[in-house]
Amino acid sequence: MADPAPTGRPRQPAPATAGNGLQAALAVLTPVLSAAAAAIFLLLGYGLQLAGAQQPLAIALIRAGWVAGAVAVLAAAAAGTALVTTAARHRATSRHPQPDTASLTRAHAAWRQALLERGLLPFLRRELHQSPTPAPQPRPASPPAQRTTSPATAARTSPAPD
Repeated sequence: MADPAPTGRPRQPAPATAGNGLQAALAVLTPVLSAAAAAIFLLLGYGLQLAGAQQPLAIALIRAGWVAGAVAVLAAAAAGTALVTTAARHRATSRHPQPDTASLTRAHAAWRQALLERGLLPFLRRELHQSPTPAPQPRPASPPAQRTTSPATAARTSPAPD
């Protein structure tokens, strides 16, 4: 939470810059993508080596896989360190005064009173002043209509035109 301003209100946090978003995206994507690349390179390299084909390519893929794995480990360690540092910097400390329970209780009571006066009571008054709607009357059952099975049957049973 931000330090209180001289007026007693907390200061607004500084807006994030575009660089912070890019750094966060790189901190997340670099370990994931390099680990995926390492897995693919190592699988292909060792697969080609087991097959006995393309030995120079297999060795190059294995080396690239281990390098990508090292990059993934280093990037994950850097991102973890940055996360721990940020958490330590922004943790709650005793410097920030805790709100007293008396003011919270008063604020909650004022909120409930405003909700009652401005929300619930006007709604109930509107509902009470509206005329009640009559209950729907049940409809009488209509006699069953004659049904034909198909248009062709209807054409055969109807009288022929003169």
